Amino acid sequence: MRKQEPFDKLCLAVVTELKMKHPHIRRICVMAEFLHIVEDYTSYLLERDDHTYYPERMINADKAAYVERNYETIDNSGYCVIRYDESYMPSGRKNSKRDLFDYQSNSGTT
Repeated sequence: MRKQEPFDKLCLAVVTELKMKHPHIRRICVMAEFLHIVEDYTSYLLERDDHTYYPERMINADKAAYVERNYETIDNSGYCVIRYDESYMPSGRKNSKRDLFDYQSNSGTT
């Protein structure tokens, strides 16, 4: 099963606590891989998430799958918490118009 990173665990805990006060909040796992996942894995995800899906826009995304998953998440969220680690970016990478940092401010999310 997929290992959760500390940041993911923190976000899940915060959203789960908020959900107790605001039951309309939904925890949704937007898949970046596995178009056809086995039922056991879906059940595992639904132990912590209210819904999971693989966006149609990702079917032919190939190497851009995670970027497209992130766009899908931003486009369908009222609020986003994003971890940004500048040291994680490859040193030779140039800023792109498709970078999430630039994309978020134009997406309508807070």
